[in-house]
Amino acid sequence: MNECISVVVPIFNEAKSLPKLIETLSLQSLLPKEVIFIDSGSNDDSVVIIQEIASSNYFPFKLLVLINSGGLPGGNRNFGINAAKCNWVAFIDAGLVPEYNWLQSLWECASLKKINAVFGQCRFDSDTAFGKAVCAISYGCGATHAVLPASLFNRSIFDSVGLFPEKLRAAEDLVWLKSFENSFGSRTICNNALVHYRGFPQSFSQLINKYFVYELHTIRSGIITRNNLLLSTIILAATSLVIILFPINTLIALIIFILIRGLILPFNRSQRFLWWDKQPMAILFAIGACAVRDMTKLLVRAGYMFKYFKI
Repeated sequence: MNECISVVVPIFNEAKSLPKLIETLSLQSLLPKEVIFIDSGSNDDSVVIIQEIASSNYFPFKLLVLINSGGLPGGNRNFGINAAKCNWVAFIDAGLVPEYNWLQSLWECASLKKINAVFGQCRFDSDTAFGKAVCAISYGCGATHAVLPASLFNRSIFDSVGLFPEKLRAAEDLVWLKSFENSFGSRTICNNALVHYRGFPQSFSQLINKYFVYELHTIRSGIITRNNLLLSTIILAATSLVIILFPINTLIALIIFILIRGLILPFNRSQRFLWWDKQPMAILFAIGACAVRDMTKLLVRAGYMFKYFKI
């Protein structure tokens, strides 16, 4: 197998995370031939940072930045695939930090098993109390999950599965993965190919914005069916009606439900029992974050049903 690997990184306003990512890529035990950053039109110093690092430091691989103005994550990945010089393409996002042997582990797994697609794993955590709370209710603190932006593919995979949908700001990976599994069955996961993510929202406003965008584009992708949307709308309407008819009892029951869900969910999803580490405030934040996230998702789904299906 040919060792020529292109790494594709879609970016938009990633000035804070780029230096660390470039540093860890330059220290990989198996170096790529090129790293291609596809910029959507950043208005921070993302492009300047890449260009300065490329010009001021010696790298044993090409460091490129290409502009795809207005491109969304799927479109940027497609842009990178088309620009890549190698037959093997690895994906990573700017907010991720790979282990030193990430790329080598992917390559060795693909070579050993003689396969054209290997998925890496991401470990999720945060350094702040609020970030830990969001991490715990979503992926789980310290938990690992197989993700597309940590994986390696031969170009032939895209001939079979197709490229990524370009009009989605989120869930484009889920749509593509569904097509991949329809074509090839289950995914091959390399447990040693590990990247880390710690960039969780740091406020309730950021949390609402993240889940509003994610839920809206997940609905548009078709991953969430009309039946799911209808069920969410019924739940929201029924809860509102019961609150109006029986305000005190319903509010008490709702508060109890929120407390129980916000306390139990982080334990179920996190890798370690004391998921909050030395930041116990994360426990309180998890209760509020869980309620805010659930309500945001319900409202987006109900709003989508009313607007697009004219209920």
